[in-house]
Amino acid sequence: SKTYNVNFVTIATRIMLGIPQRPVTIQPIDMECIAAKVPTFSFSRLKNSDPRLGVEMQSTGEVACFGVNQYEAFLKAMIAAGFKLPTKNILISIGPSQQKLEFVQYAQMLADMGYTLYATKNTAETLKAQGVDSCTTVYKPFVRREPNVITMLKTGKLDLVINVPDSMD
Repeated sequence: SKTYNVNFVTIATRIMLGIPQRPVTIQPIDMECIAAKVPTFSFSRLKNSDPRLGVEMQSTGEVACFGVNQYEAFLKAMIAAGFKLPTKNILISIGPSQQKLEFVQYAQMLADMGYTLYATKNTAETLKAQGVDSCTTVYKPFVRREPNVITMLKTGKLDLVINVPDSMD
């Protein structure tokens, strides 16, 4: 409704009540802004909630924001939903080989932006083989060697974790 500056609720109510309603012309091409809507999550406030996201998402709300383009609108909405932009260290752990390869260009962008990249063994090997040399290998939680993902998380050394599991099992 807000994106198109048309009150869809009023129109729907009028139609349901049998009140005549003239057609409303919506021209997305004429919009002066873009809207993005993102979910908000309350895992820390919901006792016994499972923070793993699946297709249901378990969202407890949403935030909508406007921008001059889709990137600005999305970034504003993410920040409004409580997402903190990383300042230095990013961990990348991607399971499927195809996704690892698809992510290489984005890992390089993050490195070029000055972020320190950490990655689990196979992800780091793929990134380095594809030219992302500034990636440091870290060990998965079940491996008792350092640097370890758990230690880095507990000590607050990671600003962002990008994790694509092998499966949702």
